[in-house]
Amino acid sequence: MKGDRPLKAGMKCWQTLQRLAATLLTACLWFSPLSTSAAQSIDADTRGVHREPLAAQTLDGDSIELYKGSYALLVGVSQYESWSKLTTIPTELDEVQAALENKNFHVERLVDPDSRALRNGIEEFIWQYGFEEGNRLLIYFSGHGHSVGDKGFLVPVDAPLPDERTAFKRKALPMSQVLAWARNMDSKHALFLFDSCFSGSVFKAKNAPKPGERYVRQATSKPVRQFITAGSADEVVPAKSTFTPAFVDAIQGKGDLNDDGYITGTELGVHLSQLVPNYVAQTPQYGKINDYRLSRGDFVFFSDKQTPEPEPKPEADVDPEPQTQDESEPLRMAELPAGMLDLEFYRRAEELGSRAAYEAYLTEFPQGRFSLLARLALANLEAEAVKTNESAAVSEASQEAKPESPPVDESKDQTPEPESNIARLTVEVEPADARVRIMNTVPRYQDGIELERGKSYDVLVTKEGYQRERRWVTMTEVNQLESIVLTSVDKEEIKEAREAKDLSVSEQRYELNELQKRYFNALRARVDRFWHRPLDFSGNVECVVSVVQLEGGDIVDVEVESCRGGGAALKRSVERAVLAASPLPLPPRPEMFDRQLRFYFRPN
Repeated sequence: MKGDRPLKAGMKCWQTLQRLAATLLTACLWFSPLSTSAAQSIDADTRGVHREPLAAQTLDGDSIELYKGSYALLVGVSQYESWSKLTTIPTELDEVQAALENKNFHVERLVDPDSRALRNGIEEFIWQYGFEEGNRLLIYFSGHGHSVGDKGFLVPVDAPLPDERTAFKRKALPMSQVLAWARNMDSKHALFLFDSCFSGSVFKAKNAPKPGERYVRQATSKPVRQFITAGSADEVVPAKSTFTPAFVDAIQGKGDLNDDGYITGTELGVHLSQLVPNYVAQTPQYGKINDYRLSRGDFVFFSDKQTPEPEPKPEADVDPEPQTQDESEPLRMAELPAGMLDLEFYRRAEELGSRAAYEAYLTEFPQGRFSLLARLALANLEAEAVKTNESAAVSEASQEAKPESPPVDESKDQTPEPESNIARLTVEVEPADARVRIMNTVPRYQDGIELERGKSYDVLVTKEGYQRERRWVTMTEVNQLESIVLTSVDKEEIKEAREAKDLSVSEQRYELNELQKRYFNALRARVDRFWHRPLDFSGNVECVVSVVQLEGGDIVDVEVESCRGGGAALKRSVERAVLAASPLPLPPRPEMFDRQLRFYFRPN
């Protein structure tokens, strides 16, 4: 959450929220204030094709085209109706816009959008620029963020306070929708930045820059979806941002950690996560989308620093060994920038977890950023060692004081005692041939079955012509005996009950089929509202669509498997319509919900 406490909500992100996974995406959402008339939509006059190809040099000296066009959307929400107002956002985003335009970005702004304008504005921006494979997109959001459980939300200007839970979730934009947009756009690189805090778990673990990246390599041609947030879910993001000016300085050159003339999304995340905590009690989180296909590249800015000249070749009479490095080699400490060496050294000490590792860190960095943590870790290791030694001494003393065991009579059958957490269950049933099942275990029941002591088990006993008996049995004894007697039932009563049950099942199936028809018709109608027929296609449409959705109907992924009578253009039009239809209608009954849907799309 960003800003002062919004009435009951407060400026602090809710403590009950899960911490952001240490992994985040790098696509940036940008916002800034517009006039009142422009607040609900992106000004069409500001749109336009902006193509200025950017190229970079690889280690091999090859020139590769990084991007055909660079586009940024800045979203700023400050004049909230129910939440606290954030008056510094317009000025902060002015600085962001200037910095991005200096980087050859075409910048659009969305100011104080309500829930509909927020969703539509981002969708329009992505639809116009996100389906050109050579583009890079940056989306930057500045405003309140909030979490409900482990689900993060961006808060538009008209969202109520989270006390009104249902109304809040109807208005707020879920991060699951942002993730769906990130997955389905075609642009090569997308970076999302959020000057907010909320919970989320859609990110891969963050990584330090790889060795040997003095120049941008061919890997930058691979697609990526990256995310950076100003803080995690249980941290306070102040009304006056530290994150935004730090970001502006970073893309102007301070984020170029290895002085190669380029600033990658990963370098940007590392830089902000180290710099911002020096000034406020928040730690930016960063990472890539949890999707292998979309996590192999890296977003790239050109640094304002002067790119260093290549080292001169040795003179003819000098023939040194060529210094090459396999990119698969582990990262060497000496190759890290000075700002990262402290962090990387401590991480490795933490991975080893030994006294020697922490002492080595303190020797190298006696006044380092993590020196206090290292000393605390050493103190814990020493306390554990003392405790272990004391336990060993007590055990040794008790062994010495214990009297000698009496001689064992080997003629007697020595049955070993069962382990303390194991118990055996035998169920005596009447009639004796009744079937016994334990419904919450995998192994089949047999007399003396081994179960976990202290745990409760669902025991079901059945036999034709008898009423079934079902009860919970808690294992409190090492060898436990349960007796269950079934009651016989008149055969005519059984027959009547079965017929009534069959009739009831038939009626239920009919009702369920009718509900399913209504549900799928509602799905098709919802998608039909957003579908636009391709200009060069006039035939009948029937497409098979597969969708992955969340519980609220928000779409995570969509695939148009096939379309009768149409090609790629028809498939793309249907896919865009399905994404625009998110969230999908919910089924009439909760038990009908299926995370993975497959249906036919036949527009009217």
